[in-house]
Amino acid sequence: MRVPISEKVSRWLAAKSPKKSRIVLSQKNIYIFPTSEGFAFLALLILMFLTAINYQNSLIYLLAFFLIVIFFMSIWMCFLNMSGLIISSLETGCCHEGQLAPYQIKLEAKKGIPLGLSIGFSKESLNHVELSLNSQVVTLTYNGLQRGRHAVPRIRLESRYPFGLIRSWTWLKLDGFVFVYPKAVKAHRVSSFTDRQSSQAAVKLSESLDDIKPYQAGDSSQRILWKKYAATDSLQIKAQEQAKTNSMWLTLDDYESVNIEDKLMNLSFDVCFYSSSRYSFGLDLPGLVIPFGVGDAHQRACLEALSLYKLNPVTVALDNR
Repeated sequence: MRVPISEKVSRWLAAKSPKKSRIVLSQKNIYIFPTSEGFAFLALLILMFLTAINYQNSLIYLLAFFLIVIFFMSIWMCFLNMSGLIISSLETGCCHEGQLAPYQIKLEAKKGIPLGLSIGFSKESLNHVELSLNSQVVTLTYNGLQRGRHAVPRIRLESRYPFGLIRSWTWLKLDGFVFVYPKAVKAHRVSSFTDRQSSQAAVKLSESLDDIKPYQAGDSSQRILWKKYAATDSLQIKAQEQAKTNSMWLTLDDYESVNIEDKLMNLSFDVCFYSSSRYSFGLDLPGLVIPFGVGDAHQRACLEALSLYKLNPVTVALDNR
């Protein structure tokens, strides 16, 4: 597909500008140009002037000058509609491979509520934004990204307010990222050597504790020390359960597939499953070890590690075709 010269110039200028977390629109970064309807309107004005000159008709002169005033007011109103708008990048988005990658930005208006705004990654994929308040969060999505950390490309913000004769637009370069995790695919997990070693160490640690108390009605039978019962003929139990035995290591060797990408998908599923089940687990990858943990933060750290495994830290998501 042939790229227009204007688009090449726009990309070259965008490559020279740095990324920011917050952008304020002003005359320095708002571009204005007539739309196709605007050019048709100008052609009509020229035709009216030629007619007025030919027939020396004052009413046609009056109507033509009135329409010229409307045209120049459209330019001014279209600029003021976007001027002063503040755009900022929010938290890093995330999704699994095959899902829509979300990216959130915040629009803040300090001088009234802008009307007729459209936003998207290119001129062909603009979506209308209806601002009902002075501040609003807009979520942009993109499909077809592979696993990794993807830098958010340029975002186009456009307005044709109020009559559609003039187009004002700007390109936004925000320093946001989207993490695309491996697709979650369930597979049979083979107990690895590190998992067995961790479990055996936990049992030895638990058996070395002296928190022993007499058995009472209602105590779990799984906590009874049968060896001590055989020696002393009295039921005794551990005061604390062997919670450490629930901790496990997740590694690439836990799965029978020979394909690394398949193993990462299997790990992604197990990370989500054990995290939702509140199990304590650690992730052991070649060159990276994430210790035992639970919770959403631990799950996200593990999934981000899987998404970046053997990849560059940052991948450009789009090229704004």
